[in-house]
Amino acid sequence: MNHLNSSADLTRRAFLGRSAGGIGSVALASLLNDKLRAGQGSLPNFHHAPKAKRVIFLFMAGGPSHIDLFDPKPKLNELDGKEIPKELLKNHQQFALIRGTPNLKGSPYTFRQHGESGTIISELMPHLSKVADELTVIRSMHTDTNVHDPGVNFMNCGTLLGDRPTLGSWMSYGLGSVNDDLPAYTVLTSGVSDGQPLLQSFWGNGFLESRHAGVPFRNSGAPVLHLDNPKGVSTKGRRNELDLLQWMNRRQYQTLG
Repeated sequence: MNHLNSSADLTRRAFLGRSAGGIGSVALASLLNDKLRAGQGSLPNFHHAPKAKRVIFLFMAGGPSHIDLFDPKPKLNELDGKEIPKELLKNHQQFALIRGTPNLKGSPYTFRQHGESGTIISELMPHLSKVADELTVIRSMHTDTNVHDPGVNFMNCGTLLGDRPTLGSWMSYGLGSVNDDLPAYTVLTSGVSDGQPLLQSFWGNGFLESRHAGVPFRNSGAPVLHLDNPKGVSTKGRRNELDLLQWMNRRQYQTLG
């Protein structure tokens, strides 16, 4: 066994070469551990084993108001057409951009309870009301902003600035993936229309690892960006580039060690 005389003789290539055996063992153990965890179907160290395996989250920006769909406001209907009370305008900053004293507008649609659960749904959704017992309607969540973009950020990642992990990122982090070669979190968009922006913060990973970020799938061109060769670059040409790079690295190693 050849020993190095001093630390000065330990080049980067020499270090990696002498460490290859140990690094390979660690990498193999990591891969085997990941496959074992995937085969178990759930991740360890949870207080309760997760029941959900997959999540489909539909976010429809600019959709109908909740007070016309699931959230009836009897008091608002009672005050329909009347001016907003002045004390309400004074105590809420979100009305600062409203000029004058606007009138209140109640929902023109009727609501009924449906299913054994008695879920309240408006007349606008007669088909959805037939499966009311399969729905969970949450009315306890709200935000203090009336600006669209910060509100969308808040809905998707829990902060007005949009710098936190999104719901899909947390699902990827919590549920894991059965295949490390495929994304655990994919995104389908309907395109940009009616001035509704689509920001990457809506499916960003925030402070989580980048593997938990959403991978957008496109409906035209390449389904996933940066997988196909750029225009004007052939597969053979890229292969030649890699071969040239490998030759240069090998030559540098032979020259410098």
